[in-house]
Amino acid sequence: MNGCSGRRRLLPLAVVTVVVTVLAAADVLPSWPGLPHLLALPPVDLFADLRVLLTQATSVPAFVLLLVLVLTVRVLAMAVMLGGLNWATVRFAALYYGIVLLPMLVGAQLDYMAFAMLFARLFWPAVALVAVLGLLAGPVPWQDSPRLRTAVWRTWRGGLRVGIMLPYAAVIVLLGVVTNAWPEPMVTVALVPVSALATGFTIVLLSRPPRPGAQRRLAVAAAASTVAGTVFIATRPHEPAPLPPPREGSMMVMSGINSSSGNGAVFHTRPEKFGLTCDQIYYYSYAGPGDGQPRGVAKCPIRTGAPFEAVHTHRPMAEQAALFAEQVRDLPRPLMVMAHSHAAWVAWTAVAGGMAPRVDVLVLNGPFRQSIQGYPPPGENGPGKTAGDLLRLSVHLGNLFGANHEPDSPAARETLADPTAPTAIFARPLPPGVRAIAVHATVDLPLQPSGWRLPIEHNTCPLRVAHSSLPGSDATIEEVNRFLDGRSPPPCPSWRDWGVPITRGFSVPAARAHHTALSPFAVALAEGGAGAEPASAGPASLPTGRPVSRRSPVPSSRRGTARSTCSRASGGPSARRHQSRGCSPAQRFGSVVSGGHDQEHQGEQEWEGADTGAGDGGPVQSVLGLGGRRHRAADHALTARSTLRRVGRLCSARHNEIGPSQASLPGRSSAGSCRVTPLMFSQVVRRAGRSPPRRFRPWSSASSDGGVRSR
Repeated sequence: MNGCSGRRRLLPLAVVTVVVTVLAAADVLPSWPGLPHLLALPPVDLFADLRVLLTQATSVPAFVLLLVLVLTVRVLAMAVMLGGLNWATVRFAALYYGIVLLPMLVGAQLDYMAFAMLFARLFWPAVALVAVLGLLAGPVPWQDSPRLRTAVWRTWRGGLRVGIMLPYAAVIVLLGVVTNAWPEPMVTVALVPVSALATGFTIVLLSRPPRPGAQRRLAVAAAASTVAGTVFIATRPHEPAPLPPPREGSMMVMSGINSSSGNGAVFHTRPEKFGLTCDQIYYYSYAGPGDGQPRGVAKCPIRTGAPFEAVHTHRPMAEQAALFAEQVRDLPRPLMVMAHSHAAWVAWTAVAGGMAPRVDVLVLNGPFRQSIQGYPPPGENGPGKTAGDLLRLSVHLGNLFGANHEPDSPAARETLADPTAPTAIFARPLPPGVRAIAVHATVDLPLQPSGWRLPIEHNTCPLRVAHSSLPGSDATIEEVNRFLDGRSPPPCPSWRDWGVPITRGFSVPAARAHHTALSPFAVALAEGGAGAEPASAGPASLPTGRPVSRRSPVPSSRRGTARSTCSRASGGPSARRHQSRGCSPAQRFGSVVSGGHDQEHQGEQEWEGADTGAGDGGPVQSVLGLGGRRHRAADHALTARSTLRRVGRLCSARHNEIGPSQASLPGRSSAGSCRVTPLMFSQVVRRAGRSPPRRFRPWSSASSDGGVRSR
């Protein structure tokens, strides 16, 4: 490919560049960090195509038709770039894309499932699959051979052209780093021509004969990769920390979703590592209170709680939070809660909702503060329909080999299917005096591209530990004991979170706000109905702290009718501030605001002149955290409330019926119930601000000395 002929052969690349740029600028294509990959070297371009189609196609027929159209364009473009439209070049391009289609589809689906299910064990294999296949198959079409077998042989004899492919891979990664540093859509769109220029230049270099020593360069690259991987793995172990002095109080241990009595990562927690004994350890049961559970792998006898199976972990979040509040009600103080993964959402929901006022310390292992993708209900068309069906099929096949995940269970639909739920959970501040530490794993960070730090007292430096191994790891034990003792954390290496920008371009497009149907659980949280006003932390001898932020709950007149049996005491400057008295934890959890003409006009004066955030993504994007840079979860503690004006009228017109998961929420009014979507919100009040700094406080001392805020 030389001279004028070579430039003409690159004309299809220029045409595709213009089309992609225009469609992205017109918001037809999502402007996500993977957008420049649409102009990447094959087969990475196909990986980007599949990510867009899987997340944006609204039905299976639409996905198939669009995939056929995209493959046709890709084949014809490659055929022209290989020398012109003739039978040999079209056959070569069709065979090439036909071979790489299946592995790229698997990689794109794994990528989607990792973000939808918040499961890092799917994300990293997807990235590895795409990286390996890109390095192996990227040079093949440009070896000046009409036969695919000959082109593969020439690629191997040329040392896989690592001298060209590795710098090109670095450029692809650098584009993701730029989009992570400047996440504005205009920057992402501007990088599309840059990606096309890098691809065109690489094609020109690959079309030339390889220089001597190609096999030697391949051997050096393989040896360097092996050494780097060995060093990375060998430096992961953490030295055991010395045992702390005995502590008073108790600790509630909470396992994650799909666990069962005595079986789960958190059951490996050793009480002596935290200065406690088995008499001070209690285990949360998803089945509720009881007289004990099978011990399984637990380090201590399980004396309380009813035996539970994996199916119990899929019950509605309202029930899980209420059961947690009931099981910690009479535990000795100071009370520390050790929650892992899904249980972090349960514990935070209960404590931030004022249901568990006796909790003094929250230890959150592997919490996810945001999600960018969900999946539609089964049998319902919408963006991500094909990816959702493939997710259910993959989960079903996994369950045949011992997995227990149920993507359409109440808990999964409330927290995973709805990508707004994690943000809504952690947007609610903890009560004053409740200390919290979040222990993060480096492998989980790419699944939270807009920020992984929680608005709490201490976020640990990301640990080089698997998500499932966090609760019992020596690194976690040392971080938690430092926190409890009021000691400053060690310096955090700056490279610990580099996995986020490096893999930014391999993410999937985020769910668009106007396509996201809020679950009743997320609506209850956004409306402030997921609990009473946070209660005081308790005795003055216990440590007290400053809240991250405070806001008024939703007025009692807007909370539905099912909680009328609970007595309420008004207080404060406004009658809207109240605290439930004589209510069960489930009743205090709150309810989804039901539709109705009376509720439509409630609080109308409250929203007059409110800032709707239209200047940065609009009201829906603001409340979902999907707006511009100002609303990034890393920078702000989102405290948003939304009003349901005109919901009653909309529901009466559409006659939508609620689903099983909605009906299970306590306090749900039976009148005017409907499926709530962001389009039903007429106004949104966004109150977001930076979290005030906190300071470390000892486990059993009211002193506020010592320690500074961590990263």
